Amino acid sequence: MNNKTIKPGSGEMIDEEVQVSYQSSEYTGIEKKVKAEMFYDFLHLRRGDTFENDESTVLISIAHYTLMQKMRTHIMKIKKSDMVRGLVGLGIIAHAKQRNIAADSVNALITINRYERKVEMNKRFDKSMSRLKFDDEKTKKALKYIIKRHGNNKYGEKLWVKLFNPWDMPKIDFEESEIHIPNNVIETCKTMTKKHLKDDMFALKKEHQMNADAKNMPLCLTISNRFLVIQDEYTKLFMPDKMRGQMLRGFLVTGLHILAKWVIAGKVSKLEYDFGKLIGAMDKAASAY
Repeated sequence: MNNKTIKPGSGEMIDEEVQVSYQSSEYTGIEKKVKAEMFYDFLHLRRGDTFENDESTVLISIAHYTLMQKMRTHIMKIKKSDMVRGLVGLGIIAHAKQRNIAADSVNALITINRYERKVEMNKRFDKSMSRLKFDDEKTKKALKYIIKRHGNNKYGEKLWVKLFNPWDMPKIDFEESEIHIPNNVIETCKTMTKKHLKDDMFALKKEHQMNADAKNMPLCLTISNRFLVIQDEYTKLFMPDKMRGQMLRGFLVTGLHILAKWVIAGKVSKLEYDFGKLIGAMDKAASAY
């Protein structure tokens, strides 16, 4: 016999299976509400903003943490703290757009952070380039290879110019390069997204963990109150019984779910992927030679 539960706000008893289906439909297609580059746009903390930053601890399951680490290792070379912030930010914006709330605040955040990301990329590139020894032949050889594979963008072109004299600069013969994602990462993404998002993403359950006896993973989150204002409005309207920690966990899980769907569909940002490869090679060359 099926367990019974009450549909929110209706007072009507419905089958548990129907309730699960109802919840799932609320979040169907949520990944379409955001763009692939937005995850990267939300990685950084804004400095000198009128909105202060807030620090929280978010608990997630070992399964979610494992997927997050796999993505950091094989797809995006970013700090764990930045990834946590990017996932939570992505989740908050996706949910807000799905429910059509705080549209002005959401659009302002998207615009501001898109600009900030471009500024941060330029600063990161200039920092790495300042450490390179351009008169070293080994450095030149290593950088020529990586530019041909991952430099078909303004950063690769800028680095190429530094490697040669202006009057003796060969044309870059770019090689076709794809985003390489190991099969085990893709399979983990498929496993994680088999189940639709439901309200239980805001709670920890042992069956969601790879090892039921393992402890949950605490993650430190520092994020702008610009995001938390939207989160508070969402909570007040749709989940007034939830604590902030629960909401942030659900938003992080949502962000990870969306990122996993993008990985499966091959929608990871090529520019960001190439930028990461380019920066990694530059830093390696600066340390090795």
